[in-house]
Amino acid sequence: MKKPIIKVNNRLKGDWGTTDTTPGKRPVIQINVKKHKADPFKKRYTLKQALADTMTHELMHAKHPRMTEKSVYKKTAKKMRSISKAEINKLVNKI
Repeated sequence: MKKPIIKVNNRLKGDWGTTDTTPGKRPVIQINVKKHKADPFKKRYTLKQALADTMTHELMHAKHPRMTEKSVYKKTAKKMRSISKAEINKLVNKI
């Protein structure tokens, strides 16, 4: 997998984040930070945790573009249960 390009796009309508995996090009991940600030997953997470969750989810889409949304969702949830604060900070700093 080529290293993805990570961008902030606060104009995504209804999406927390998106991944564009056009064949032959680097994947482009867009994160809607404004939406995370407005409602960080119904207050289950802090802002950093919510951003890290979305980043993990979108990176999984970039790495496995043919994986179903349900599978990506489950793997992301499993990974977020065991992620450390240092890893969260590392993910958030990529934005």
